[in-house]
Amino acid sequence: MAYISEFRDKVVPVWKSNGLFFLCLFSLYVGQGISYGPLCLFHFVIPIYVLRELLKGVAWRDLITKESAPIHLFYILIFGISLFHPLQLKYLYFYGISYGIFCILWLKRSFIVDNYKSVVLFMGILVSIDLIIAALELLTPFRYPISKISEYNHLFGRNFNMFASQSYCFDINYVQSSPTGLHWNQNNLALVFLMVFPFTLLVKNTLVKNVLRMIMIVLIVATGSRLGFYAVALILLFLMVFELKKREWSLLLPVLTIAFILTDGFYYFPTGMKKVKEVALISQSVFTDRFPEHCYLKKNSQESRNALLVTGKQLFLNKPIAGHGAGGFTHELEQMNRELDNQSDSMVTNSHNFILELLVDFGVLIVFPITLLFYRITQKLRRKKTSDLLLVFLLGTAMLAGTIMVSSLVYFLPFYLFLFLSFSVLSTDNGSLSLE
Repeated sequence: MAYISEFRDKVVPVWKSNGLFFLCLFSLYVGQGISYGPLCLFHFVIPIYVLRELLKGVAWRDLITKESAPIHLFYILIFGISLFHPLQLKYLYFYGISYGIFCILWLKRSFIVDNYKSVVLFMGILVSIDLIIAALELLTPFRYPISKISEYNHLFGRNFNMFASQSYCFDINYVQSSPTGLHWNQNNLALVFLMVFPFTLLVKNTLVKNVLRMIMIVLIVATGSRLGFYAVALILLFLMVFELKKREWSLLLPVLTIAFILTDGFYYFPTGMKKVKEVALISQSVFTDRFPEHCYLKKNSQESRNALLVTGKQLFLNKPIAGHGAGGFTHELEQMNRELDNQSDSMVTNSHNFILELLVDFGVLIVFPITLLFYRITQKLRRKKTSDLLLVFLLGTAMLAGTIMVSSLVYFLPFYLFLFLSFSVLSTDNGSLSLE
């Protein structure tokens, strides 16, 4: 009852009086989850929010601080380097959006720190909606309509039907059981849950906390993201060590879930699920799929990623100092594909490795602001609580896995939302991610 009273008296008034800011957070979290074609909700919300802030008067000087300098330098290098290469306007637009997210949150950081619990509860509601949608997609025929896998996405201006040709090279049941939530692609959803997972540490009710963890683990496996599963298992291991002294016996729920998956039903009770077998260390489940012959002429996922790694290394060595400019990696891959005699040898044109993409596009120069950013964060963490150190480390682990999990982080807005929200809180002396 006390929680309900506090929520009504302290949290709801903050949401009401700052409705447009929280609508901004919502639009950035859902990204293309609420959209028609290329037009998304945030395209309308952010300009309105910025205009309102301009009319209220913005303290622009607050943008330029010692803590924010690495971020500004990062984007100055991105736009500066790109001017000396053929401009890829689409990529410059994506980087511009992410820089705008930083500026919006940075100018609001005092509010975010002072009302951190309200922000966390709001983000918790968004994640809960995502969990419900993803669970329905896994357990029922329901599919979020603006989804890569939805047969109705054309109603929302999406010209994408992966089942149209009837000559697909995948297990249709495998794909249709993969949740995407609000994020179009199943790997994107897995990364969102992976970034959220460390923050389950903030949930006070131990049973609710560990049931949430168990559900997220199952849904990450359901997306088919193998790296996502191993990353969440590693994050859970650190959380388990941190919480072991509290004797939270409900922690056995996610631990046993991980153990069940790694052993495919404790080995003696095989699940017969392909996604479980893909991540299990031992398994008795057997699958003998056979696809049309043309499917075996294409590179599989691992071969494609290896080819991207080799090509990316060559492109980086060609221009190691200042790279090829924003979108240069993708542009070079597209050019190589056009020159191929045999199109079966063509490569995907997304990097699937954000670190490599940054190095190819901007060379070693981009390493300097990133290193400076880590240094600034480390300086601030010296004065933070142990729980803050843990959260930063685990969120960093999730984001590092995300650099490989998704096709590119350049245009994945939830990544920047989590990154810059966390950085805005940590950059202040009294800010804490742990609600303590």
